[in-house]
Amino acid sequence: VNYYLTCLTDYNLIQEKKFKLINEKFNFSQFLMEQLFQYYEEFEQKKIQVHLEITPYIFISTDKIMLKRIVDNLVSNLIKYAKKNIHIALNCTNNNQIEFICKNDYVGEIKDPNLLLLRFQTLDNSRQNKSMGIGLHIIQELTEVINGTLKVEVNPAIFKTIVTLERA
Repeated sequence: VNYYLTCLTDYNLIQEKKFKLINEKFNFSQFLMEQLFQYYEEFEQKKIQVHLEITPYIFISTDKIMLKRIVDNLVSNLIKYAKKNIHIALNCTNNNQIEFICKNDYVGEIKDPNLLLLRFQTLDNSRQNKSMGIGLHIIQELTEVINGTLKVEVNPAIFKTIVTLERA
């Protein structure tokens, strides 16, 4: 029930925020570390190894609530689908953009990762993992609202999301 309420809340937030973003400049690196710390117990319970590569002092000017929802949704997906390893990176590209990268090992076969960005698409059509298939779609919409992009890449054992945002 909590999962479904969160999805509904996120969807409503997207609709609200499309009209009234509150941009502020802040240290994304520090913000991300604070957000990740909140998941420490879940990482431990699932015996997930977390590998961090966070460049310090990356500043961003965006809506903090929207960015928090993006981070929360991505980290929740990592915890939900990772077998044993999670890799989270935050860095700047040469063209003054920020890349927030989340990777995890996974079990299953993903033929077309872009289908997962569509609403109600999931790898588990039986819904045994209680996924509605709306998480990546919501992340994509949230990212677009703050003028970013979401890209999904898959290789035989790694699922990777890349959120690209403008640097402050």
